[in-house]
Amino acid sequence: MLTSARGFPLRSRGEVLIANWLDARGYRWEYEARLGGFTPDFLLRDEGIVIEYFGMKGKNKKYDAKIDVKKRRYRQEGYRVIALERRHLNRLDEKLRKRLTRPPG
Repeated sequence: MLTSARGFPLRSRGEVLIANWLDARGYRWEYEARLGGFTPDFLLRDEGIVIEYFGMKGKNKKYDAKIDVKKRRYRQEGYRVIALERRHLNRLDEKLRKRLTRPPG
């Protein structure tokens, strides 16, 4: 298990990078909180946003089949969804800053 800069245990390098980005900007997040029968990687309740890191996209058919189901469920629960993949990790600032339009609260 890996840990974020503030010592929070996470499952992947991608999640560590995302957590560190959020923490550095003061966003409050919950990791793998229950929501609509799933556990999103990052739940930003104050912003009404779910961030999912789909780091294995394209490597496993069962995994890929769940992606749209998860995104649809989170939207049904009233959350905006930010879906990130491995190719986004070196552009987190670009991908997250434009989607997280409100300052952290």
